[in-house]
Amino acid sequence: MSNTELFEASCGKDFWCSIFNPKCVRGQPLPPCRSYCQNILNSCKYETVDVRSFLDCNILPESNDTSVCQQDPFQHGKCHNKMLDQRCRALGYDTVTFPNFAGQRNMFAAVELTTMIDIINNGTHCFDFSLTFACYTLMPKCSGKPVPKPCHTALQEPLQCVQRKMCRIFGHFLGQLARGPGL
Repeated sequence: MSNTELFEASCGKDFWCSIFNPKCVRGQPLPPCRSYCQNILNSCKYETVDVRSFLDCNILPESNDTSVCQQDPFQHGKCHNKMLDQRCRALGYDTVTFPNFAGQRNMFAAVELTTMIDIINNGTHCFDFSLTFACYTLMPKCSGKPVPKPCHTALQEPLQCVQRKMCRIFGHFLGQLARGPGL
């Protein structure tokens, strides 16, 4: 397996750097903490790499002492600046906290999903506040406190609208694919 496969996914790049290219502290490599490893295994999904086949988090040390092991830099309530999509900056904040409500650990994954939400809404016009919702849930404002989860009931109507419109848009095409090529 090539290490590059792990770095192509936007989730966990920070962790894989700490595994394959660890910082040195007092002339010794600083491994990631066990809890950091477990966070990655629980929140990152890899399509082509079975990470659990070669990574055993139990062999890593666990400590709050930063000279023993590297802590997960993405903890709820920890603020990060320079990680906010420009579209979200227009909402009046510039610090963000990760992981977000989708379990994404960094800006790159969040920007991909924010862009997809924006594109879908531009095509369906189902939710006037789709970009605001995407920003607040995928790149939540950091206040140093846990961020309240979004209200699921507020999303039911826009999701049903998107489903109806996407079915209308792609229904004929998908039906043709299901039937196969006509002769």
